[in-house]
Amino acid sequence: SKIIWTVVKAPHCSTSSAVLQAFPPQYRTNKRILLATLNLKVAPPELQDDKEFVLQIISQNPTEFQYASERLRGDHEVIRAYLKTVSDIPYM
Repeated sequence: SKIIWTVVKAPHCSTSSAVLQAFPPQYRTNKRILLATLNLKVAPPELQDDKEFVLQIISQNPTEFQYASERLRGDHEVIRAYLKTVSDIPYM
């Protein structure tokens, strides 16, 4: 578990679902690890449908919105949070 947290805290880990998919199942479904890596893609369906969990992730990593449950992708509060986060991203 100490090794897992070392990997999770490594730079650029938040963008790598492949790293998480290599973890044993008990770590791939760990809410703390998924929040630390801002990863919704590999989250189990019950977390992809957990509104507070999804809001926490998309507020910092809006690209994960696409992996929220269909129900939450249609939720007005979740959509507003996503749009606010996207609108805060500076365009080049």
